[in-house]
Amino acid sequence: MRKATAVALLVALAATCGLRGAGVAAARATSLATPARLVAPRAMHPADDVAIQESPQQLERREERTAVRWALVGTIAPVATGVVVAAVGSDAVGGTLITSGIVLGPAVGFARGGCGGRGALGVLARGGLLTVATAAAIAAAIAGFDSDSNSRPVVAAATIAVLCTAGTVADCVYDITRVDDAVRQRHERSLHASLTPVTPFGPGVALHLTF
Repeated sequence: MRKATAVALLVALAATCGLRGAGVAAARATSLATPARLVAPRAMHPADDVAIQESPQQLERREERTAVRWALVGTIAPVATGVVVAAVGSDAVGGTLITSGIVLGPAVGFARGGCGGRGALGVLARGGLLTVATAAAIAAAIAGFDSDSNSRPVVAAATIAVLCTAGTVADCVYDITRVDDAVRQRHERSLHASLTPVTPFGPGVALHLTF
């Protein structure tokens, strides 16, 4: 009788432990399945990352437009500020701001578009024209003191000064209109393969790909 009772107790205890283990396993399975709904990827909002939805061509056009805007701001902002400062009474500071905007402004856009060399060429051209214009204006002023203001040397120097000043402004406007083309050409060059002769280890050519 005692043996039968002991066996019955052992069977009941084993059944209880088995049910408890099954419950723990079920709870673990439920806890593992529940976070799956929480970590499911949500639909991306259109405003999350606009760049992901843009094609390479759209990115290139956006870079071109950005470079043009930088060129415009780099030119107009100092020129407008110089005009205001000169109107207030400081002609020297105002003239310096206007000159820096005309000479350096377009180069800001070229640099923003990755064409700093092209912008430097424009700066050199406008700086040279402005230097000649300043020298001609000084020569005209000196000649005007020594002789009649309508004499041939004075008129010639004044004409050179006016033409070089106009050329400086025209080159500034021209460079602003060419910023997007320069950035576009840089993109085209970066997407093409170039063949370059190689001689360190003998005759031949090497294919260089740039992206």
